[in-house]
Amino acid sequence: KAEDIIRAADASWLELEPVVRQAEGLGSLPRGVITRASLNWAFGILLSRLVRLPGRSGTQALIPWADFLNHDAQAAEGTHLDWDAESGSVVLVADRDYTPGQQVYASYGPKSSGELLLSYGFCPPPATNPHNAYHLQLGVDTADPLADLKKQLLVKYGLSSSMEVPLRIDGYPSVLVPYLAFVLAKPQVVSETAELAELIFGSGQIPVLDGVDLELEALRELSRRCTAQLKAYRTSMEADRAAAAGAGAGAGAGAGA
Repeated sequence: KAEDIIRAADASWLELEPVVRQAEGLGSLPRGVITRASLNWAFGILLSRLVRLPGRSGTQALIPWADFLNHDAQAAEGTHLDWDAESGSVVLVADRDYTPGQQVYASYGPKSSGELLLSYGFCPPPATNPHNAYHLQLGVDTADPLADLKKQLLVKYGLSSSMEVPLRIDGYPSVLVPYLAFVLAKPQVVSETAELAELIFGSGQIPVLDGVDLELEALRELSRRCTAQLKAYRTSMEADRAAAAGAGAGAGAGAGA
């Protein structure tokens, strides 16, 4: 996402710079007023302050005072700013009762701490954001001799031959283990593949196949992938916690999603 933002800024400046230079040459614009640095500042303002209004067909707006509302990662879904046609104004639907003097919170959306840091410049305290997730890529191994048949059977049961599932601190989607068990299975007889798919996706049972506990194999594979990703990570947990604690001290610098 960060690279997408940088590319968008680069493309915008590439389009804008000739117009700026022409205006400066004609004397219509004082030199140095619009620069690449000022464009980056504008991008930052838009990313951290724009409010999307579902009640007004997703209109994006800069709303005075809206950026005073801090984000609560625990806020209920729907606790956000939106357009109210009856009053003709932007309102916040609160998810709790407040007493005078209490801080009122909004939700910037179900965003991970990385997304919040990138878009708004802050992170919730460690282990407090239920939306943090590692997105695990799953799919049928193209080298599997039963790959085509497995793909067909996955489609039959409403699944894709490849998918992305979020691993969160509080758990993972129920489809993950059955899916992994199926794609990892190595039936000795081709006809067993359809029977296996019916057992797993039709009856909700993960069997032992040819002496192999498929559920255990799926969990081992999940552990292996998570371990590999953690080892590939460039910083330690302690360093991340320290960085998150420092960023968390500035929580609130930003406005609604």
